[in-house]
Amino acid sequence: MNKTGRNPRRAKLLAVRALNDYVYYLTDRKRIIRSNFLAGIMRGMGSAIGFWLLSAAIIALLAFLADNGVPLVDRLVKYFIRTAEKYT
Repeated sequence: MNKTGRNPRRAKLLAVRALNDYVYYLTDRKRIIRSNFLAGIMRGMGSAIGFWLLSAAIIALLAFLADNGVPLVDRLVKYFIRTAEKYT
């Protein structure tokens, strides 16, 4: 072992193994397709959940401001409610 406490031979072995695993991954088309497909699904779900949380937070903030009598927000919320009731 050297001064820093690392074994350079072991580090080299791990790097070679990691490279071998990566090359194996690149040669297996089914694995690449499955991995990318699942990554795409997870990105889509993450975007949907994030949009839902952000929308809920904005709606809760607007409702809080409207209940506390902020004039501009109160008028805005009433406008949205009237518009929604017109189309339902």
